[in-house]
Amino acid sequence: MLVIISYLCALVPLVFGTIIFFAWLLTRQPIFELLGMYNMGAGIILFWTGLISISSSKNRSSFWKKKFVVILLLLNVPIAITYIVIFFTIISRATFEIVNQSHVRLDSVIMQGPIDRVALDPIASGEQVKTYFYPGGDGALKILVSSGNQKAKAFIDGYITTLPKDRHDAKIIIKPNLEIKVIHKEGVQRWGEHKNY
Repeated sequence: MLVIISYLCALVPLVFGTIIFFAWLLTRQPIFELLGMYNMGAGIILFWTGLISISSSKNRSSFWKKKFVVILLLLNVPIAITYIVIFFTIISRATFEIVNQSHVRLDSVIMQGPIDRVALDPIASGEQVKTYFYPGGDGALKILVSSGNQKAKAFIDGYITTLPKDRHDAKIIIKPNLEIKVIHKEGVQRWGEHKNY
């Protein structure tokens, strides 16, 4: 009986944690973040309950079953750590989709944050690129593009911080004449400046 309890203590947080993680990964709904925290708390309690149950079991014929249960219990730890690392990696970045609807190749595309700067490879006309930005400080985030002697810039976010709630994913459309349109997931739109040099 104690071996069965240990099995359940090992499998319940593992199975529920995996379901919660992939549901969050697909939907990004905050409810799954909350459920994940509850599952971690329950997982810690069940981990120790499982270890105590398996060590209290007097059934000598189930030596290999006990070993397997201990392995399952311990397997919860690296899997939970992996899910946590992936979660924090995803929430610590802003995702941008850059669409070149202009009729020219973009020779230079730079995302300039308060501290960090990301230079992308040239983007051909009609090409669409997905990129991530990990802000290293607080301040404005802008995009600077150039093609030949034409340059343009636009603010992606007026104020971005290292906090996940202060980051907004956006679609950035480079239109003819290098006009930049920034459309945030929340529906906010911004237009950029265009200059000939």
